[in-house]
Amino acid sequence: LPTIFRMMDQSFLANDFYTNATSEFGPRYFYAKLIAEVGKFIYLPVLFLATFLGLYVAVTTITALAARDLTGSAFAGMVAATLVAGITPFHLGNEANVLSQGVIPTFLAMPFALMAIWKGLKGEVIAATLVSVPAILIQPVIGIETSVIAMVAAVAHSVALVRPFKMSLLLKEAPRFAIASSIFSATCLIWIIPTLVTKATFLLNTEEFVRILAYVRHPHHMVPTTWEPVEFVLTTCFLLAIFLSLVHAKTEFTPSFDQPIKTLPCRIAIWTIFTIVIMGCVFGYIFVEIFPTRLAAVAQPFRLLNIISWIGWILVGGIIAEKVRSKAWPAGVIGMISVLSAPTLLIYRLLSIQSLTVSSGTRPYIRQCVFGLILLLFSLAIILLMSYVRPTLDEIFLVASGLFVAYLIAIERRLIAITSMVGLLLLVISIQTADRFGYLPEIPKVSQLVAKSQPILSLGEVANKPACDCVDLVNLAQIAKETTPHDSVFLTPYYWGLWRLVAERSIVTDGKAFPFRDEGIVEWERRRQDIYVEYGYNLTRITDGDLMKLSKKYGFQFAILPIEADVSHPVIDSYGSFKMIRIEFNGTF
Repeated sequence: LPTIFRMMDQSFLANDFYTNATSEFGPRYFYAKLIAEVGKFIYLPVLFLATFLGLYVAVTTITALAARDLTGSAFAGMVAATLVAGITPFHLGNEANVLSQGVIPTFLAMPFALMAIWKGLKGEVIAATLVSVPAILIQPVIGIETSVIAMVAAVAHSVALVRPFKMSLLLKEAPRFAIASSIFSATCLIWIIPTLVTKATFLLNTEEFVRILAYVRHPHHMVPTTWEPVEFVLTTCFLLAIFLSLVHAKTEFTPSFDQPIKTLPCRIAIWTIFTIVIMGCVFGYIFVEIFPTRLAAVAQPFRLLNIISWIGWILVGGIIAEKVRSKAWPAGVIGMISVLSAPTLLIYRLLSIQSLTVSSGTRPYIRQCVFGLILLLFSLAIILLMSYVRPTLDEIFLVASGLFVAYLIAIERRLIAITSMVGLLLLVISIQTADRFGYLPEIPKVSQLVAKSQPILSLGEVANKPACDCVDLVNLAQIAKETTPHDSVFLTPYYWGLWRLVAERSIVTDGKAFPFRDEGIVEWERRRQDIYVEYGYNLTRITDGDLMKLSKKYGFQFAILPIEADVSHPVIDSYGSFKMIRIEFNGTF
């Protein structure tokens, strides 16, 4: 946001290090420029809300259309869209989310990236490349990676399509791939040429670059040895479940239906994508932690796991839809329950239940076993959910209602389905209105309609994680906005980057606003070492002399310190656990 505001107003936070560092050409330039230009005509909060809602609509619509196209079932599309919007099966690298609550470049590029993968699975290499162009411009790393993956998948699809294999037939496809490669190369040049013109330099050696980017700023994305073991278990369970689904894709679907996903070329394309992503993660570990390389650190391959998650939910949606279509109700119900967690999904795929039906002729003990299995899976899923993640009421409500409405449509109860959807919409509006005016109790609180569950931190992590008390921040920021000069610079606690936007005042640096060019990274790390490593995340160990020394070095006139900080500089105001002070030199204010 600071970069966007700077592009809209060149005087915005003129003394802010991060805003100045990111206003030059860099990885988020086109994203910020797009928002800034549109923001001149649309009120920014309205623009972000519309973009946020539009992203959900776009991703779920693309998911539904891709699932319907690949599986031949509209019901599969509805199930897949519900799963993508409502459930994240694992959090390895904290990047498996296809959707996000924030309008950041990665997720603004996501609809285009998913469309590229979809077209790649169909062997449409030119279409895949064309739709990836906006993704490359918005988020170059994600855009380039997904474009390459989609193109390789399209090549694999075309090779598998030539049966028996003849080089002459394959060479006929060469012009299409040449055109796609040209489009891809030309788009990449849009990034490469300005980077060379602006004389971006590599000031950091590889080891230092990887240390700062991976170990200091993004260990939760890039350093697997710091992640919880349960994450690897959940990811493995999900991958195995999808592996089994893919292996049996040919027999899972009805032969008479037009279902590309059961064909060899499509399955080869999916295998190709899975292989690239998994091998990329392996290389990401090796070439970040063992043999550090700049390319692996920049690529952040673990974020590509969301592609596997997306394709996996399409496969699962198709299988569940097939069970419902063939009247195998127990198998369909068990499948719907199993998606609540990766382990239960794996159990579902391991069980040979594809031919299991409950009819009037079924023996009673078989029906008892079926319903016992349903109860077991449901109980296991609930236990895993409650012990590992914090499921919000709205998340559970979203998934349950989505599957219920999809089920009603599948059994041709469209009037009931429409009535249910209208009722749910009115209920959501009522709840949100009541929540906005404070009529709902604090716990449980319906906060976000499609909030993702996040891993519960261990007690040690909770104890050591520096926090931002947003109530204190907002109140002090409002005071600062009213009482300090517009060009003031503040020293704030490590995670108080929001100060820039609320107070509209510059700060020395913070822990989240990270410039991705070497010049900015060097300065960001220098400030982090000088201030927060030396005096603590909340500046609890800072003294009068330290404040004066740092003020001369970094040019700040005010500081936000804990109430208990032992300094003699004059206090302007305080709120909660923090106070705002003015740096005093030579006995003057």
